Amino acid sequence: RMQWLQEQLAHFGNLHIEGDEEEDEWADPSGGLLVNIFAACEEGSMDQLTTNIQELKDTQYDVNTPGPDGDTALHLACLYGHQQCAELLLQEGAKADAVNPEDGTTPLHDAAAGGYAGIVQMLLESGATLDAAATIGLTPLCSAVGAGHAHVVQLLASAGANLDAGQAGKTPLCAAAAAGQHDMVQL
Repeated sequence: RMQWLQEQLAHFGNLHIEGDEEEDEWADPSGGLLVNIFAACEEGSMDQLTTNIQELKDTQYDVNTPGPDGDTALHLACLYGHQQCAELLLQEGAKADAVNPEDGTTPLHDAAAGGYAGIVQMLLESGATLDAAATIGLTPLCSAVGAGHAHVVQLLASAGANLDAGQAGKTPLCAAAAAGQHDMVQL
């Protein structure tokens, strides 16, 4: 058992997600609108986001079009904790369950990892899958546990998150142990 735990800890400590190299080669198919939308989501610029979403409606693309690393605009708003941007994107048709094809994460993974309880709640109310597993097997609960966000862990657990969910042994308990989040183990 100790060897297994050491292997799990080593795995979590040595994660490398491929695909970042391709970001420099990505050409915005919308002629720059998507790049501007992604930037607005990273920066929390509601004015820029609102303007660019309106302009995007005149193209064949929409707010669910992924960027160079597979993230949608909603992924980025959730990752950077910009709740108003996330809310606007959802109102404009962003999918709460959008899956990044590179790593299998959803916007809920990003919000949970960042500890953004308001965004987590909004995504759940918008139909996000509570126990979605990313490519490496981690669920949003695992993301919150690993980052030590007790309030988000409690929110997800009270919403019915499966405490044993995960793939290949990557349960929330393993995530807590791997990240050294001993307080999370107690929850």
